[in-house]
Amino acid sequence: MDVATAAPVTAAAGPPLLLRQKYDLVMKPTYPISTVEAAARLNSLRRLILLEGLPPPTQQEREDRRGTFCTLRGHIWKMLLMVDIVSAKDYAALVALGPSDVQDKIRYCHDQQAYLLAAQR
Repeated sequence: MDVATAAPVTAAAGPPLLLRQKYDLVMKPTYPISTVEAAARLNSLRRLILLEGLPPPTQQEREDRRGTFCTLRGHIWKMLLMVDIVSAKDYAALVALGPSDVQDKIRYCHDQQAYLLAAQR
C-alpha cells in the first residue's frame, strides 16, 4: 500500500508487486520518521495484513530452526507492537500471565475492522 494514499502498491508504471515486496515497501525503515508517517505506515500494514494476508515463509525462514534472524512475520509483529528489541525472557513472562483482560474487546475490534475493510473492497 502506498502510505500516503492507501492505494495498492505497484512498481512505477510496472506490473503489480509480489506480496512480500509490498510488505518490504511498507516496512522499509526510513529515518527520521515523523509520528504521522509512522501512523500511516502502521495503518497500511494493518490493511495489507487484513486484505492480502501474509506471504508464505521463504525457504531460509523455514530452515532457520535456531532463530538466527528475524522472519518477516517477526518484523510484522514487532512493527504492530511498536517495539524494536524483544527479550525472549520478557516475552515468556508476558505469555505466562495468560490472556489479556481486554481480549474480548480486541477480538471485537478486529472483527469490526475486518468487516469494514471487506466492505470497502
